[in-house]
Amino acid sequence: MKTAGAPLEGWHECVREALAASGAEVISLHVDAVHRRPGAETSLGVVAHTDRGEHYLVVTDAELEPSAEVTVASGNGVRYAMWAHPADPALPGLAAASTPEALSELLGEPVRDVDFLAYRPMRRAVLRAHLDGSTRYVKVVRPAAAERNLAASLALGTATVPVTDHGSGVLSMPAAHGEPLDELAHAGRLPAAADLVRMVDRALDAIADSAMTLKPRPSWTDRRADYAAQAVLVGLDARIVERVLDAVQAAPAPGPVVPTHGDVNAANVWLDLATGEVSCLIDADTVGPGYRVDDHACLVAHLVASSRMGDGPLPALGAYAWDYAQVAFARAGNESGYARAAAVLLSLAATTEDTAAARRWMDAADEFASASMRGLSPASPRLLSGARNDERMPVLAGQSQRKG
Repeated sequence: MKTAGAPLEGWHECVREALAASGAEVISLHVDAVHRRPGAETSLGVVAHTDRGEHYLVVTDAELEPSAEVTVASGNGVRYAMWAHPADPALPGLAAASTPEALSELLGEPVRDVDFLAYRPMRRAVLRAHLDGSTRYVKVVRPAAAERNLAASLALGTATVPVTDHGSGVLSMPAAHGEPLDELAHAGRLPAAADLVRMVDRALDAIADSAMTLKPRPSWTDRRADYAAQAVLVGLDARIVERVLDAVQAAPAPGPVVPTHGDVNAANVWLDLATGEVSCLIDADTVGPGYRVDDHACLVAHLVASSRMGDGPLPALGAYAWDYAQVAFARAGNESGYARAAAVLLSLAATTEDTAAARRWMDAADEFASASMRGLSPASPRLLSGARNDERMPVLAGQSQRKG
């Protein structure tokens, strides 16, 4: 039996067999994207060059049955399902959202061009539609998930953008107001860490109680066993994995269940620096009951991950993330945040194809787990910075530099 989330093997032969059955001879196959869902399935985006032209296919080890969209091929003990993009069997609205002509009909106004921004096979896609004089973002989800998305967006209220349901799992929304936190971070234009914590807390406080009626979504910490197995499967340090699991197990309870966003990463938080407020929390898929400390831990982990990507580390951003963690977890009155941030970093490392980044993120997860296990005090070393005083993250003029 194939292990869920394992690297796919033998898929080349299955793709060649399926294309040959349609009368096409494969010239070359190229993996464009890998999508891993530990504990579930692994899918590949594959560019197939054939004597009949180029095709973009999705190949998955998910247990799908043959259909008008899905071809199943097997051999040498493996079985894969595949389809030609954008005919995703779980996202029936994707094909209609993928071309300007079809999307114009859905939106009721002319669309000049469409960009694909993100795609998770069988889960969701995000596209950007260029209209005359404006931009709309389009999210395609499973039709059964559309109602939850709308309810979650309503729970965010003024902290998000209005969402329109076009049927078949196709949702659209205008561009968010403000600037995304990830861009501000890389431009060195972040507010002081303590101020950002207060901004995020105010935005989270504004989530309506109706979020508590939504079905809870498991956090990255809740799924730590899946990510731990995946991390070991792809060859990451099993000793660090065990230390992260131990830290979560030993950490205090994460606090009361409250309305949460569920995915407070730096791309989903938009700031209005003129007002000093979060102008928008985008991506409402995960809104629901949860722990406030997990929202902060998610943001800390993504800031740390951003500080350890690319050609080299950004020590000032790493130090900033540590400052944010100290303030956020102290305000939440819950030290479990350090272990839970380690679990988020473990999830990121286990699912990326960038092996160098994965190792750096595992090192960061180890640092957070270590901090959690031994306890923290104001005199604790800045584990994540590696920065001299003159390398600290710049603070915008007029912003407070308080640490409380």
